[in-house]
Order: sequence, then C-alpha cells, then structure tokens
Amino acid sequence: MRSAAVLLLASLVLLGASPAPPDRLRGEVAWDVFGFGAVRPEAASFAKRSEPRAFPFLPDEPSAQSVSIGTVTDGYVVQAVPLPLPGRSYSVLPRQLERHLLYGTRELIDALVDAAEFVETAHPGSILWLGNIGRHGGGDIPWSVSHNAGRDADLAFYVTDPSGRPVAPPDLLHHGSDGRSREYGGYYRFDVPRNWSLVKALILSPHVQMQHLFISNGLRALLLDHARAIGEPPSLVAHAARLLRQPGAEIPHDDHLHVRIYCSRADVGAGCENSGRVHPGVDLHGSVRAGRLRLARSMAESGRASTRAAAIRRLAMLSDVMREPVVRQALADSSPEVRLAAVETLAQSGPEAVAWLVERWDVEGHPLVQEALIVALGALGGPDAGRFFERVLAEPIDVERGARRVDLRVVVTDAVRHAERAEPAYRLAALLAAPDPELRGRAARALATITNHTDVALAWRDPSLEPPVLEAARDRWIAWIDARLDSDRDAWVNEGFARVGYPLSGSPRTDAATLALAAGDERPWVRENAQRRLMRMTGNTPASLTWSRQDARTYWTRWVRRNPGRIGAP
Repeated sequence: MRSAAVLLLASLVLLGASPAPPDRLRGEVAWDVFGFGAVRPEAASFAKRSEPRAFPFLPDEPSAQSVSIGTVTDGYVVQAVPLPLPGRSYSVLPRQLERHLLYGTRELIDALVDAAEFVETAHPGSILWLGNIGRHGGGDIPWSVSHNAGRDADLAFYVTDPSGRPVAPPDLLHHGSDGRSREYGGYYRFDVPRNWSLVKALILSPHVQMQHLFISNGLRALLLDHARAIGEPPSLVAHAARLLRQPGAEIPHDDHLHVRIYCSRADVGAGCENSGRVHPGVDLHGSVRAGRLRLARSMAESGRASTRAAAIRRLAMLSDVMREPVVRQALADSSPEVRLAAVETLAQSGPEAVAWLVERWDVEGHPLVQEALIVALGALGGPDAGRFFERVLAEPIDVERGARRVDLRVVVTDAVRHAERAEPAYRLAALLAAPDPELRGRAARALATITNHTDVALAWRDPSLEPPVLEAARDRWIAWIDARLDSDRDAWVNEGFARVGYPLSGSPRTDAATLALAAGDERPWVRENAQRRLMRMTGNTPASLTWSRQDARTYWTRWVRRNPGRIGAP
C-alpha cells in the first residue's frame, strides 16, 4: 500500500489544488525551476493545523463524535477536540503552544483535563504543563512517530526548585534517576508526590482505558516506591507498574510522560486499531467491529446513493476491500458519487485493483470520477499503471471543471510522479513543448522526479517562453533519456543522487543516513526521491513529503539513528 503522504498529495490534485505551494509553505522563494516555489529555511514552518476529514458515519451513529482511525503511527482522527484554553489547572509549554498540536479524541482530552484538576485538588495551585498532543486532523508530526490518531499526549513533569517549592518548567526537562534535571545544573527537581497523583488520576479515569504511560526506568522507580510508601492499594500499584514503562534506551522518556489510550468502543467500530500490550481487564470491544462491518455491507445495497457511498468508504476502514465484492461492483454503480467512493477506496488497496481501475477508465464519463481514477492509479503504481499513464498522456483529456475546460493531463503528470514510473518519460518530455504553461510545469516536475535530474535552464511555467526554446529543451531531455535506455529508473535516481553530492554505497544503513540528509535538500526532486527511497527501505511512511525540508531531514536523520534494525534494501 502506498504511504498516507502519497494519498494526501494525490487527494489535493483530485480537489483541483493549485500547483502553487500551500499556505503553510508560502514564504520567500529560494528555488523556482518549475514555477513551484521552495522556501528559505527561515520562512518554513510546520503546519499549524491539518485539514479535517469527512467521515462516513452510518445512519445509527451520532455524527458529532470524535473518532480515532487506524494505528497511532499510521492513523488519523476525525472531529478531534481541542484542549480547552485557558485552563485553571493546566497550560501548554510555550514552544509546543506555537505548534498548535492541541487536538485529540474527546475521551483523551477529558481524561487530561480531569487529571490536571485531580492533581490541583490534591496539591492546590498545581499547573500541569502539556507538550504535543496532535494535529486537528491527526496524522504525522515531525517530533514523534506516534500522536497520529488522537490517542497520545506528552505531559511535562511537575517540578520544584531545590527548596521544594513548585515551579513551572521552562520546557521538557530531562531528569536523572535521582530526579534532578540534567539541564540548569540540576536546579529543577522531579516532584514525586504530584507526579504520582497525575499517574493515579490517569489510571482511574472514567473516560479512557490507559494502555501506556511511557517514562524512564529511574523515574518509574521513584513513583512506585512513593506509592507503596504512602499506602496506595497494592492492586493500584501493580496496575501502575504495568502501565509505567521505558520504551527503549534511545528514547527513555526521562523528559516527559507519554500517555497512550486504547481505542474506545466508537473508535473500534470506525476502524481504530490497538497494537502492543493488552493489560488484564481491558475491553477491546471485539464484537463491535464485526457488527459495524455487517451493517456497512447491508447499507451498500441501499436505495440511496449517499448511503451506498458511505457504506463503501466504511468498508475500506473495516475490511480488506479486495475481498468485498460489493466494492468492485460499485465501480459500475449508476451514481457517480458511489463510483467515486469505490475508486477512492480501491486506491488504498493493492496492485490487483490496477486492472479494475484501468478497465473502468475506458467507459467512465464523469470528470470527477476520471480524476479519481488517475489519482488512484498514481497511488497504487506498478508497471500496468505506468503503461496506462504512457497511453493517456498521448492526447489531451479535456473535461469541464466548473466554468472552464481543463486538460486532465495536468492530473496525470502528478500521478506519474507519485507512482514513480519511468514508462511515460518520453511522453512527459514531449509535453515540455506544450503551449499550456501549467501542463509544461507539471510535466517538468514529474520528469525531474522520475529521473532525479533536471534542466535548470528554464522556468517551465513561464508563459513568455517561445516554441523554439521549448523545443530545444525538449530535445535535450529526449537525448538524456535515449542515452540511458539500457538502465532502469533506480539507476537514474542513483545517478542523480551522486551528481548532487549524495553518492550511495550499496550498504543499506550507510545509504539510509545519506538519504536522510538528502531528504532536506533544496531541490524538490532530490528530497522527494530520498524520502520515497527511505520509505521503501524502512517500511516507515510518515507524511514527511508535506513537511518543510528542515523538518524532513531532522525526522529522518533521527529515525535512521534510532532504528538501525529496521533498515533494509529498497
């Protein structure tokens, strides 16, 4: 399955997104080969919020509830709830506040607010300082490999000064096993009584079932020793001992408490996935998923098109859609809305769906469904998709979009880039002499990505370029491809990396470190190819293609250093 990042970018094409950089990346342009601006480091920043997603609620479900979808590393959240600010007993650390990562499921937010109030009641005047929770629509964040699905939160430790007076931490502070901060010469001290009260409140929360409370081994020992010393019930201490754990030597969590909750009943029915430990007494709501699946199958036969479409989308969250005959049948539904749902659902499946989608293209007449077919084939990729793109790039595909006509080849060029297929290379080169500046620009970007090379002499979207200049540039590109017909695309990409200072050795771990640096290169085609290669080598598919290049480089460099055992050949 393609990464969530690919599907996200592809969905922007489907919605008719402009090729200009999105608002979160607007700034001072430093590189503009295609007319697609890249941003100087000082202008780049992480998205303050992610776009909320629609969710296919079934008729018997409350449509206002928050829902966690997928896993904490690959999922997202629908109708996330923001942490209410200002709070009487809690606040957000300044650096984390700027990131606007204040969203989680209703259950998580309620548990955090109640826990802060519990501590303040037991220790008047206490303020719980929070770090990252999650984005408005969920998904990856550069500072963590989880926090995707609205079920994770980072909490700063309660601290005191050396005399024992409660003080506010200036940021997340690392603490040794003696509780002293490693920063500021040990001035800040881990406040054992208040931090135990926080842990106790989270464990006893009526809103959630707690799965993990990540913390370093040394601080865990301080908390459990304190709980025993003050006479807490043995069952509570034993439960705390199960929840409190250090996740690894590389990320000991000696600077914050990482909270993770299990999927709620509503979450499970929507496709939420628990992974990892299951503690005694936890209700995983095992029958809920099967019940929702049965209902979705029955609703797929509804007489109302909108209900059929919602059912098809819901099946994709609950089942392997390749085993659901109703999904393929929906490709020929009388309603474009249902066909669109089927195509977008199959885009998240597997390579077997490519033949179905190509077959549908030859009879599909609705422009939005045609766009969705192109995007889906770009997400799925593979040789058959590459040959399909080579075929459809040969002639204009004119459709009505609102009050204007659009050549859908602008969508095909983006899909080719996502699919990483070399078959359409000559067709893309031919489009470099097309009269439409936007089509030229998108073709140039796709060609640069699939070859990891570009002709930097032209800004391809410049409307003032004369045909002889464009034809000469096109011919140079065709000559470049002709000279490499005996090599495959991987060789093209490797040649491109070496040309700009990122030579690969063939050693997966060494190459992963090199590619992590390339993930922050100023050239968009270089950093895109570096990140896609890393995703294939690691099986890790964050949304780093949508981040600033600095965030992408930082994330991948850290990930490669922390996970050497998960790096393989691409």
